[in-house]
Amino acid sequence: MQITRPGASMKKHFKLLLPSSGRKSMSPSVPYTNEDGRTPLICNSGTEKLNITKGRGVASNCPVCCVATKDIRSHMGIHILRAARGITDTVVTPITGMQPCGFCGRSGHEECNLTLKKLARSIKWTSHCPRQEDFKYGNASKGSENHPCRNVPVVCLLCEHLLRETDTHNALWRYNMEAHLNEKHPEYAHPGRPDGIPLPRDMYELIHLTELEQKKADAPPRAPFSNIQDKENTAPPQSTHSETQRRRREFCNSSSVSEEVQALKFFLATAFTHAVRPRGFLVPIPTCATVFQ
Repeated sequence: MQITRPGASMKKHFKLLLPSSGRKSMSPSVPYTNEDGRTPLICNSGTEKLNITKGRGVASNCPVCCVATKDIRSHMGIHILRAARGITDTVVTPITGMQPCGFCGRSGHEECNLTLKKLARSIKWTSHCPRQEDFKYGNASKGSENHPCRNVPVVCLLCEHLLRETDTHNALWRYNMEAHLNEKHPEYAHPGRPDGIPLPRDMYELIHLTELEQKKADAPPRAPFSNIQDKENTAPPQSTHSETQRRRREFCNSSSVSEEVQALKFFLATAFTHAVRPRGFLVPIPTCATVFQ
């Protein structure tokens, strides 16, 4: 095998990549530069992207405030949360739009769209944002004392999903969910707008922010929110059964018609009450015997 001097060989081949006007003016040593000091063989944007994709080990500059950070997701989450609360910051590139990317802060860029897929023991998310950094979804979703930011991709449970739960779904950043509710589901209440239809508890748990992560962003905490719809497996109020008994006595004792008619009247009077009971509860079938117990 013939061994050649790598420096001379590389320089010879690199010169072929340059325009003919710049070959003679190239410096004799690496990094090769033109006479004006530029480095034609170095792609600055590509180098920046490689630095970013190395993750937490390499600091990258925040595109909003230009501060170097090793955790762009948590750092950008502070900018997004403050912007969502209407706090104005003096930065180079302010957060705009209703759905800012959790990595770059931009809105409306297709490459920043999110997807989420539930696996057997983990959750897989995807984004093609050029500033994305890998992170462990489970740890980031829970947050910690040192890293309280929980701005992770989530799936809106109020939107219509025709796919199975384990399929890939379109996702949104958690800190953008209140803006999503305002735009797509304005009839529902949420911590930022307590008036409206009660918010399902699973949705509340999805968008609820801890006191620690709000404090980290120096954002005023929300007032306690209680306009929440209970989960389906909770027991119905005690008054529901009492109301049923009252209706049974009222309809069964107000007429002297046959048992069959009274049973039918009782069924019609209580059908709605039982129909709205949560799934998992047995619905009694009225008979002549049960009517006159």
